[in-house]
Amino acid sequence: MEEESNHKGHATASLLLGLLFWVPLFNMATGPLAVLLGTRAIIKMRKLNQISLKHAAMAIAGTALGMVPLVFGLLYALIKSGIINT
Repeated sequence: MEEESNHKGHATASLLLGLLFWVPLFNMATGPLAVLLGTRAIIKMRKLNQISLKHAAMAIAGTALGMVPLVFGLLYALIKSGIINT
C-alpha cells in the first residue's frame, strides 16, 4: 500500500515541478527532478500493474514539461558555442 501512494506522490510532484519550468531561475533545477520523478512513477505503476489513468497522465505531463527547459538549455548552449549557426 505504501508503494502505491509513493508512485502517486511521485506523479503529483512531477507535474508540479514540471509546471515550474515557467520560472526562470528554477527551471533548470526543477526540470530534471520532474523528469526523474515522472519516470519513477511510470516505472512503479507498470511494475505494480496499477496504472491509474489520472496518475499516469500527471506523470507523463510532468516528464514532458520537465524536458522543456532541458531541451531549450541544450539548444541555447549549442547555439552559443557555435556548433549550430543561426
